[in-house]
Amino acid sequence: MVLTKHVVIVVVLLGVTMAFLPHTAASRMGVCSGATAITPGFLASDFAVLADERLVVVGQTSPASVMARFYDRLTLTPIGSAFMLHDTGPTAASRASPVVAADPYSTGFYVAWYARDQSDHVGGNSDETVVRAFDGSGAPLSAEIWVNKDFFVTNGQYPTALEVLPSGNVVVTITSWNNVAIFAVYGPQLASAIVPATGLGSSTENPSAFSLGEDEAVVLAQETSSSATSKIRILNATTGTTSRSSSLEALVSPNLVYHPLIGTAVPGGMVITFADLNSGEIPLYAAGIRSDLTVATPKTWLHPEEPIGRWYPRAIRPLAGGFAILHNNRMNVGMLRTYAYSMDAPGPEGNLNAYSSLHTLPFTFTTPSILPNAQMHAVADLGVGGTALVIAKLALFSPEFVTCYAEAIVLDATICAHHGTAVYSLDCLSAALANTTLVTNYATFELAPGTWSSCPATGILLTSATNIRGGGASPDDVIIDCAGTGIAFRLDPVAVGGPANMHTSTIISHMTIRNGDGTAASLAGAIHVANAVPGPTLSSLVVSSCRGATGGGIALLDAGATLDSVTVSSSTAQTSGGGIAIAITSPPGSGTVVSIKSVTISSCTALSGSGGGLSLVTATAVTQIATFADVHVTDCAARLGLGGGVAMVGAMDLSLGPNLHINTSVALGGGGLAVEDPVSLTVTDAVMAGNSAIGLDGSASHGGGGALARVRLRGKLINTAWSAVSWYANSAASLGGGLYVLGMPTTVTSSSLVNNNAASGGGLAFSSLSAVPRAVTMISAVLSSNSASLAGGGALLRGGILTATASTFAGNTADRYGGGLFVTDEAQAVIGSGSLFASNAATLAGGGTFECRLAAECGRAAATCLATQPRPDGIDRALINWDAAAYAATAAASNAAAQGPISASDAVAVGVVGGGIGASTSLEVPSGNNPLPGAVFFATDVYNQSVITGDVLRVMVRPAGDPASLEPPRLAPLALASSLAVASSHDAAEATCSLDVAAGGQCSLPTLGLFATSANATSVPVVLAVVLDAAPCVGAPVALSVRATECASGLTGSVIAGRYTCIELCGAGTFVNKTAGAASVCSPCPRGSSQSSPQHQDKQCKPCGGGSYAFEGATACTACPPGGECGPDGVFLHAASGYWYPAGSNADGLHVAEFFECVNPDSCPGGPQYSVCASEYAPNAFLCHRCKAGAAKVGHVCQECWPVWAAALATIVLFVIVIAVVVYLIRKAGSGTQIQSLVLKIALSYLQMLSLASSFKSQTSTLFQSYVSGASSGALLSADFFALVCLTGHGFFDEFVFYMILPLIIVVVVRSVYAALFAKSTGGSWLRFLFCRGAHPSWPAELVTSYSAHQVAALQAGTIAVFLVYPTIVRQILLVFHCQSFAGELRLKPDLDTVCYQGKHLDYAIAAGAGVLVYVVGVPLVADVWFFEFLVMARKSIIVAVAVFIDSVDLQISSGGTAVVVFGVLLNTRLRPFESPMLNHLEEAALTIVAVTIISGASLRDGTDASSDSQQLLIVVLLLINSVLMASFIFLWLRARFFRASVKVADETSSDEPEDSLLADKKPELAIEPACVTSLSSVSTSEPETRPALGPRQIHW
Repeated sequence: MVLTKHVVIVVVLLGVTMAFLPHTAASRMGVCSGATAITPGFLASDFAVLADERLVVVGQTSPASVMARFYDRLTLTPIGSAFMLHDTGPTAASRASPVVAADPYSTGFYVAWYARDQSDHVGGNSDETVVRAFDGSGAPLSAEIWVNKDFFVTNGQYPTALEVLPSGNVVVTITSWNNVAIFAVYGPQLASAIVPATGLGSSTENPSAFSLGEDEAVVLAQETSSSATSKIRILNATTGTTSRSSSLEALVSPNLVYHPLIGTAVPGGMVITFADLNSGEIPLYAAGIRSDLTVATPKTWLHPEEPIGRWYPRAIRPLAGGFAILHNNRMNVGMLRTYAYSMDAPGPEGNLNAYSSLHTLPFTFTTPSILPNAQMHAVADLGVGGTALVIAKLALFSPEFVTCYAEAIVLDATICAHHGTAVYSLDCLSAALANTTLVTNYATFELAPGTWSSCPATGILLTSATNIRGGGASPDDVIIDCAGTGIAFRLDPVAVGGPANMHTSTIISHMTIRNGDGTAASLAGAIHVANAVPGPTLSSLVVSSCRGATGGGIALLDAGATLDSVTVSSSTAQTSGGGIAIAITSPPGSGTVVSIKSVTISSCTALSGSGGGLSLVTATAVTQIATFADVHVTDCAARLGLGGGVAMVGAMDLSLGPNLHINTSVALGGGGLAVEDPVSLTVTDAVMAGNSAIGLDGSASHGGGGALARVRLRGKLINTAWSAVSWYANSAASLGGGLYVLGMPTTVTSSSLVNNNAASGGGLAFSSLSAVPRAVTMISAVLSSNSASLAGGGALLRGGILTATASTFAGNTADRYGGGLFVTDEAQAVIGSGSLFASNAATLAGGGTFECRLAAECGRAAATCLATQPRPDGIDRALINWDAAAYAATAAASNAAAQGPISASDAVAVGVVGGGIGASTSLEVPSGNNPLPGAVFFATDVYNQSVITGDVLRVMVRPAGDPASLEPPRLAPLALASSLAVASSHDAAEATCSLDVAAGGQCSLPTLGLFATSANATSVPVVLAVVLDAAPCVGAPVALSVRATECASGLTGSVIAGRYTCIELCGAGTFVNKTAGAASVCSPCPRGSSQSSPQHQDKQCKPCGGGSYAFEGATACTACPPGGECGPDGVFLHAASGYWYPAGSNADGLHVAEFFECVNPDSCPGGPQYSVCASEYAPNAFLCHRCKAGAAKVGHVCQECWPVWAAALATIVLFVIVIAVVVYLIRKAGSGTQIQSLVLKIALSYLQMLSLASSFKSQTSTLFQSYVSGASSGALLSADFFALVCLTGHGFFDEFVFYMILPLIIVVVVRSVYAALFAKSTGGSWLRFLFCRGAHPSWPAELVTSYSAHQVAALQAGTIAVFLVYPTIVRQILLVFHCQSFAGELRLKPDLDTVCYQGKHLDYAIAAGAGVLVYVVGVPLVADVWFFEFLVMARKSIIVAVAVFIDSVDLQISSGGTAVVVFGVLLNTRLRPFESPMLNHLEEAALTIVAVTIISGASLRDGTDASSDSQQLLIVVLLLINSVLMASFIFLWLRARFFRASVKVADETSSDEPEDSLLADKKPELAIEPACVTSLSSVSTSEPETRPALGPRQIHW
């Protein structure tokens, strides 16, 4: 593959591949490829690397030509053919020894060669040196320039070197066989001669040159005789003048400086390498010389590892931070030495040998020769050091090329761009690692300084052994910020199919990794290593703020590793290892080695496992912890596991330390360190401070604030040793504030436990756990200022044997027992010589030591000592043995406690001080009733001191027997022994009391109650004895003969809970309520429970289940009624929201079979008061149906009334609008049915039906009802208009009376108006017209005609007005019969306070029946109306009946919708009552929208405006379509008003007229009649038979 010029370095060698071993970062060399031979077609003598990455190889053919050929530097394939460097014109005897130099400022180059007999010479042979410039194609840029023309000497002159300076000038050096070295300087492209050929002096040869800055060049020439000196000259390359010169012998060597002599520039000066003649041998040296030709580093022997021989330098080139030398050794084998060198460093960097790195090159030089047969160039590279070496062995027809690379490649912008990725993205590293060429050629990938991102979810998976390091001086210079997207690196041979040892040489170093997250992929948070044995090296790393599954920062799973100089902070693991997790379960290979040194872990957390900072778990014995030193863990946590700082579990030989610090960490157990089941454990030079073990249960997995060491398998022998360890200010909620050891023999040497605290064992807690006692040995240990809230301020010993030698227990405290040491009876302690207990204190007992023998604090159950056993052996012997001197010193110290300042124990003997019962007392009392006299008791410890420690004493029943020993007779019936029990008046169980410190260690039972366990047991006398509650075999007699007799009269004996008790049985609805010191009483069952048994002794009533309730004293739970709420426990009965009951409350205990559902759910808030209404409703209204004073209904909802002026204004406006509409309709009816009146009639009919539809039970939207109420208030001429009700406060029956007489009022008013109009216009009699007395015979014809016309008009006006209110009248009449049953009682729906068919309602029902005959039945049948008008009236009557009488929502919707659809839309479509299609369509639209409004009620049942988004949308749609229709009515009326369009009623002859014509009825021609016109049909016209029969088009009014 082809890479950019920054990737590869070409090295040309002859022979086998050479290997460069890494050394310092500045000049570290890497690997080389295999040798590749080329055949340029000539004898190669030199090469150069051009600026465009090509090689140019130069050489000679025999005998007369010098040639060149280009090669690809990466593939070593030829580019074109060989070409001649000289012109063909001049002839020469021979041309040879070309040297070449690349022009760094172009792709061109310079070549100098030897030519013989090419030019004319003055005498002698004609050896010449020619130089020429070429461009990148090989074309000449200059003529062949004869360099030594002006300084020509005989005996052969040939070029030795070309050097292109930073200024572009070219230096040519020439040697000759007559010992004269020559140099010349030319300008760029040889355009001018700056310094002509100049000799360097006699006896000099083999000159060389190199740049020393922009304007200076160094020219060297070596001596050829003992009398000559090697020359060093510094030239100004611009002027050609010599600025400084010296002899090399004078600078660095008193011996003869031998050839060859070469050098290179380094910062501040130069390095010269040379062979120095020494006793016939020629060793190789180097020296550092400053630019002012003073010595920086004296000559240094470069090969002290080998004998002196003939050593010759071949080439020297600079490297970043150093240089490289190519030379042969005494066997003429090629060698390469690289150095890191700083000329001005005062320390070791100025010493060449300290930094040399040697590489043997697999080729030899035939003989030492003045002619160069090897060459080396330094070229730019992205590897560390910035340069690489190109080496060639020349003078061959088939030279071999070997590609060598720097040890590392730096991933910067150029490399990343080459791989198509952004710089500072880990995609760049992934792409580079996927490049097989790079992985093969580079041992190390270096990340450029900066912040890197784009971590893969599963990390970069390393597929081979690779070194990845960050550039810069510290890990902070390279930061990988994963930003929570994944992790940085993953090493898993199994995942890539590689061997387990593939990562043995992998190194990840010098970087910071932060914000990694491997939880989703079940990986560590930053670096995840698995199945790698041996594992990689992780060094100079900082890991922070990462999250992982196992291992918040780093995880080693079945893998080894070396962790060196690693810091992990603020990281979290879901399971174990908040910072670092190591888990070895089934590793590949024979062993797993982990080395941890210089590791710092802080603020890390294991969420559900162990090891807040570091977790190491192994299930195999092959795991080896090679090193665990210089480890610092701080502020870590494993709150649900072990080892807040470090947790180690499994079969390992653990040697922890030196310099181990674990501080301020927290866990359930082992706040700082937790170790479980190791092979052995040694901790040296450690500090554990401020750690906490927060586990409370005292189990084996808890305790050990500073450290916890335990063995899970009892009997397993594991030795632990702690040396030079400091436990300071640690704490444990249970055991071992500083250290807690379970089951492991332990030695603590030269260590301290200071200022730690725990519940027990403030400094140290030890539990033997084994049948074979384990030993804990303390040598020169200090336990001071520790504290325990219970026992063992300094130490706690549970089992095992403690030996303390030269150890101090000082200033320790315990709130109860054992200020210095607490020991159980399973343990023994030996306080040896040199030990001291001083200033220890316990609040209760044992200021220095305390022995726990029988009490609960010993950690044993009371069952270890049964009443049937004799007193335990050895109970009176102390468990602690003292060295005499140690005891004397302790006795003189100021230990303190209320009981036993030096030593104490719990009670081992009890007795009776005194009381009302004597040992010989014989008493008889009814079982469990009459109290017995009490007594006072005491106890003593093993040191015969009064016990004040709070031991519990119990009064027990023993069978009658030997009172002295209290041991029951062996033949005594055991059934009798357990047939009685004793209880005190303050304890329902057996009588107990605790030894009271305030009472001097005594305790008393003021009274005792005696119970028999059966009726038969009442005849058996028993013995009462006081015993230790923890050990019933330790006791003393209280009374020798006591008998519990049968019950006294009036009481019933019953065995309750194993006791024969004299009681009164409780009945149904009660329970036995026994309080201390009182007889049993029967109390009512509390709410939410019941008792059905008529006789019982239950202490609790049975609770009610869900969906039921019970009041106090209930005998059974009652199911929660419909509309009720009983709560989860059934302790109350409330009315649910929206439900109501006329009386009662939860407090009354009233049972309600069913709560009534309110018409408006918001009117009934529910709750404990059943009849409570919302604030807008009358408080005494049945079902909260009536509004309070100052409120009126809108639909079903009560709202506060407007101010009086606003209500009056609204009523007047509505009244005026209604009158105006009526007058308008009357006038239009009298002058022909124009379109204005027809549009208005359709609108009024629509509004009437819409108002009726809004009263359907399904239409529950308050918003919709308010809208309809406002829009259609005048359409039905309803008296329950909101504003009118607010003004008058009238009720339902007031409205009924009003509507019954309303038609009569209308007739009287209309006729009065027309009578007045008639009288005014004609002067006729007003009364005659009013009472229909007919025209007077004396009236003229004009007056008679006017009379008839006014009569007809009055009739029309009255008819129109009556039919406007007809639906409302029908609705009001039918509502009188609308009753609903509530608990069997019929109530009037419009006025629920009224009981149906009783009292006032019966009178109104009779009147309403008459109204049905007159209005509902009579008017449609008697009235002389058009057929379609009859259908409209019938449709409205049906809708009224549906709204009044049908309560079912579904039935209302179906029947009401059917009425509108069938009687409206379908008939209108069929009959086409209007001649105008526009009016027919308008009528159909109105009927359709009413039908949709009714049917939409199916989705509006729950009574809320915001029950769902779909209901809100439906309400909005209904409002929108109704509003659009109303706007259409207004628009059409206005249009008809201003354009005067008209419509006439169709007759039988009108069917032939155009469909879109607007024809009006012909105006009737009135005839004279003697009396009132009784109907429209009585008005004669000029065409008597124009009244149409049933036809297709008839106006609906």
